[in-house]
Amino acid sequence: MAGKIFNALFLSFFLLCSLLIDDVQSAEIDTTEKIKSLVDKVIHASGGKKAVERVKSLFVRGRIKALMPANEGTCIIYFKIPRKLRVHIAYRNYTEERILNGHTGYEGTDTYPVPEVTGFRYLAIVYQYKSQDIPYGLLHDAYRLTDEGKDSVKGIPVEVLGLDDKEGPPMKIYIALENLRIVKISGLFSIGGNEMGLTSEFADFRRVGGMEFPFKLTNYAGAQKVAETVIEEYKVNEYIHNSIFLPQSSLAR
Repeated sequence: MAGKIFNALFLSFFLLCSLLIDDVQSAEIDTTEKIKSLVDKVIHASGGKKAVERVKSLFVRGRIKALMPANEGTCIIYFKIPRKLRVHIAYRNYTEERILNGHTGYEGTDTYPVPEVTGFRYLAIVYQYKSQDIPYGLLHDAYRLTDEGKDSVKGIPVEVLGLDDKEGPPMKIYIALENLRIVKISGLFSIGGNEMGLTSEFADFRRVGGMEFPFKLTNYAGAQKVAETVIEEYKVNEYIHNSIFLPQSSLAR
């Protein structure tokens, strides 16, 4: 009698576990399908698969207003797939350079060749490259994606996706529900045992060369606003010589 009761209890427990596993697997499938659908919509809103695939380089020129410390100047960005980026900022009294060339990063102020950097400073440059590369990276499954739920950016309802890869930094993208544009990205960095977030917000989207690009960028370090950039020009697939991404090359002010 006791054996029959035990067998019945074991069978009930087994069936309950099977049902729970099925529920978990079903939820995982639903989440995966939701993420895939959302990514497809983001790529479509960016200009579509063909337009995203067609963009191999960008030349970007604008005006930057730094808030900490206060300064103003011009900002030029050279971007090239794969993994080439140069950000040249000419402030009133000095210049800043950030370069990514493959898996090597350089950063400096009025110094040539631009010094190589590692750790947080290198990953910050990688983060800046990836912020330009997100539609292409999503199209080519470059990230492990997670559903981070809903939020709002400047009062705009958004869906949040987590982006992660072996290199880092772990990132999040904030997708406006009203038009499927990426209106914010953030990256999380470890500095001396502490964590700090870098965030960029995007606004004033316009179509250039079949793609949607933001013409206003606002950058934050933690909760502190550090810079505002107004883009004056995008050039899609502008020829960019690889020497631009060498640390010894100096760009005229």
